[in-house]
Amino acid sequence: MVKMSPTESEVYADLVISVSSVQYERKKERYDSMKKGDEIEFSGYLVSMGNEFKMHHIHAKGDIAKTGKNMEIG
Repeated sequence: MVKMSPTESEVYADLVISVSSVQYERKKERYDSMKKGDEIEFSGYLVSMGNEFKMHHIHAKGDIAKTGKNMEIG
């Protein structure tokens, strides 16, 4: 689950990012090391548009990379 900046919700995550099992296994250590608040960069395509009751769903194309920055999330 991902919180965007600027966010669409002060309380909830804005979107969920999915990756293929092959992509996950290839970069398992990186994905498992991600922590709440880590800033990431990625490209992907929209799987489903969210609304006030559900998050947007994005499927990542290629790798998800941490930028090295972290933001405080309550």
